[in-house]
Amino acid sequence: MAFGQMPAWSPVASADGAGPVAYHGCNEHGDECGVWVMKAGGFSPARLTTDPSDTAPAWSPDGKRVAFISARSGNWELYLIDAAGGKETRLTDNRAVDVAPTWSPNGKQLAFLSNREGGWAIYIMTVQSGRFRK
Repeated sequence: MAFGQMPAWSPVASADGAGPVAYHGCNEHGDECGVWVMKAGGFSPARLTTDPSDTAPAWSPDGKRVAFISARSGNWELYLIDAAGGKETRLTDNRAVDVAPTWSPNGKQLAFLSNREGGWAIYIMTVQSGRFRK
């Protein structure tokens, strides 16, 4: 078992019928916080990201990538990482708050909430190009 918050099931099931879970958590000592992934049933927790503010994971429909939010730059922005670990990519860079990433069914776009025009609204971003629209 692990202590955490904001769990998200992978849409891709493993051989036992349940995919891994991504969540915001820390190690058993309460440090090394970030986004973690563990097998269903609470086995093999592994740290996926390294900043304590990394949270709100959202799996891509193919289970290969995880979008998340982070305040590592001093502001909440969207990021992307391969589910197997590796390079993180910053998706947004704005003085506004960007949160709540949600994948489109085809995995080509992310919807998110932002207050970039003074009020909260939903924006749609094409992941490959980085272009977005309200």
